[in-house]
Amino acid sequence: MQSEYPFPDAPIDAGTALFDQYGELIFMHIRAQVQLREDAEDITTEVFTAALENQPILHATRSEQLAWLRRVARNKVIDYYRRQKRRPVVVLDSIADSLLDEALNNPEFTFLMREQQTQLHQHISELPPLQQHILRLRYGHSLRCAEIGQMVEKSEAAVRQLLSRSIRQLRARFTTLEKEERA
Repeated sequence: MQSEYPFPDAPIDAGTALFDQYGELIFMHIRAQVQLREDAEDITTEVFTAALENQPILHATRSEQLAWLRRVARNKVIDYYRRQKRRPVVVLDSIADSLLDEALNNPEFTFLMREQQTQLHQHISELPPLQQHILRLRYGHSLRCAEIGQMVEKSEAAVRQLLSRSIRQLRARFTTLEKEERA
């Protein structure tokens, strides 16, 4: 059976020795109390971040470390549930599906969406070819910036910068178009 532990390849250094020793145990402890795996991962990260900020615990005995980590995990889980009470969870998938169904049955919405898609394609076609290509690879083919960088022989940072610049240009064109339509 594959472990549910989300951090199997944590780097080994002085700051992560505690995590390497107790990470899986604390994660499983939290996971048993929290419904969503992602929330358990986040809480586990919070626990070990607190441990890194509390240098004396890094030099305590193993039993003291484990007791401290469990106490912090317990408190973080309590905090998590307190936040959940104040901020009720809404299942976005069901709302999104109902809104989409409602929107798709609305001819005006369908027309506006097609118009926006046409404008977007027009604006993209006005970008330089490299920016068009990078946008297509990133959003059309869901490639990561590092993969795109290899394909276009640019660094990952350069690809990120080009993507950011392209999106800013598209956003500026849409903003200008909206202002012109309002005027």
